[in-house]
Amino acid sequence: MTLRILIIANPAAGQHRGNHLQQVVARLEAGGNAVTQMTTGSAGELEQIVSRAGRADWDRIAIAGGDGSLMAAVNGCSDNTPPIGLIPTGTTNVVSLELGLPTRPDALADTIVQGSTTTISLPKANGRRFVFSAGAGFDAYLVATVSRTLKKRLGKSAFAVAAIRAMKHYRFPKLDIVVDGVACSGVGVIIMNGSLYAGRYNVAPDRRLSDPKFSVIVLTNPGWRSAVSYISAMVRGRLHTHSGVTFIRSATSVDVAGPDEVAFQIDGDHADFVTLSARADTGNVRIITPLCDTNSGPA
Repeated sequence: MTLRILIIANPAAGQHRGNHLQQVVARLEAGGNAVTQMTTGSAGELEQIVSRAGRADWDRIAIAGGDGSLMAAVNGCSDNTPPIGLIPTGTTNVVSLELGLPTRPDALADTIVQGSTTTISLPKANGRRFVFSAGAGFDAYLVATVSRTLKKRLGKSAFAVAAIRAMKHYRFPKLDIVVDGVACSGVGVIIMNGSLYAGRYNVAPDRRLSDPKFSVIVLTNPGWRSAVSYISAMVRGRLHTHSGVTFIRSATSVDVAGPDEVAFQIDGDHADFVTLSARADTGNVRIITPLCDTNSGPA
């Protein structure tokens, strides 16, 4: 059966592995599928393209980009949107890792055509849908200060460089946080729709993208010594049990406020927020996953 596949590429995502993308396209076309490629100049344009791409015209939509590109895509989705496939070309590609997507172009193409469809829940942060994470504090500050040029040149290492630079002046401002009506405070908060963060780091064990609620990680201790210990615990998969962390396994609402200098992030991109209001299970989208996947968890 010939499938009508729309590929939307974001050339600003990560290194934008153009040759990798073209190998996927070649495999799809060799299988007899009708492939149309479009390139976007912005997240807003990508969202608009998806909002106009209905099932009457397309059987699959594939997003060639990073996590930010997927976030733009899901904000354009409706009940009429075909299943969404991913061709990861971003810096960290957290969602593709969460879904256990293959990396080889031929296997990616086969997944887009033959894979199963998983429905994932989509929370909202200040009215914007997100896929795997939102938050405020130190990690969001790093996201805000890493330039696109540095990310293209260094990849994931760009965040380590940003952390070293931040040590000179970041002061860990206090956040006022309310989770499901219960007030607490901390210097950082990470809202997890999935389990993986900043790559393959499992910070919310057993969390699935299909779960209707999200997990919340509150970092309570300020200072660089605490920051280093948090990073160490995250690398070891023990952040949720850290003595300076309040871990709420299942929640439906988070509200965050703080001083003017507080930074916010949504799906690994800087968010121009002054406060954060997140709500769970505000919608869903159908994502194409490998045929063997049944639970949308990490591989």
